[in-house]
Amino acid sequence: MIWIARVLTFRASQDELLHPPIQAPLYGIALTMFAGIGRWWDDPRPIPIPVRLGLGSVAYIFLLTIFLALFIAPYIWAQFKLPAFLTFIAATAPPAMAYALPVERYLSPADAVQYNFYALVVVATYRVSLLIWYLLRAYRFPWWRTIIVFVVPISLILFALMATGQGRYVLEIMGGFRDKLPREQIEQTVMGLGLLGLFVSPVVLVAYAIDLVIFLRRRPKIG
Repeated sequence: MIWIARVLTFRASQDELLHPPIQAPLYGIALTMFAGIGRWWDDPRPIPIPVRLGLGSVAYIFLLTIFLALFIAPYIWAQFKLPAFLTFIAATAPPAMAYALPVERYLSPADAVQYNFYALVVVATYRVSLLIWYLLRAYRFPWWRTIIVFVVPISLILFALMATGQGRYVLEIMGGFRDKLPREQIEQTVMGLGLLGLFVSPVVLVAYAIDLVIFLRRRPKIG
């Protein structure tokens, strides 16, 4: 738990990030499940039992880890350790417990929605900052490579959510929104993020490909 606290406060060293304690994955997954449980514990709707038990959140961190690794690993193939990266992703789960507060019981429906919306923005910004810091600290990526490697998968996710029409659904899950939603506000947010992904993803994909090719060509040959 001390390791997770050091990660969440941006104090973990490079060695700590690349070699987390043996028990850290268990703590991370447990916190992820707890955050998942807190997201739905007071929701009166018929939520599937695995989702209420936080297993959906656990599946999410595994999928996110693999997806992000596809863009990170080519730069550091020999150094990259998927379990360590998964442990880091799991360690960023505690901020999501902000959604566990039963604000719907104490605030008006409109105020509860506003709280959940702004909580989503703050938590997402915090976790994004942790990921950027991780790339800079653990793998010593230059700042421009960090931005490229981070923006490529995020922009692709945003575009995919808009293209498949799942953006509103995912935003509701992430924010723990309930039945009474400001539909127009949510849909405008989803559309805006999707369009951002649409315009940004081709540019950053080209930048990523160019940077990776240059990096691989300059890498010292072995043998």
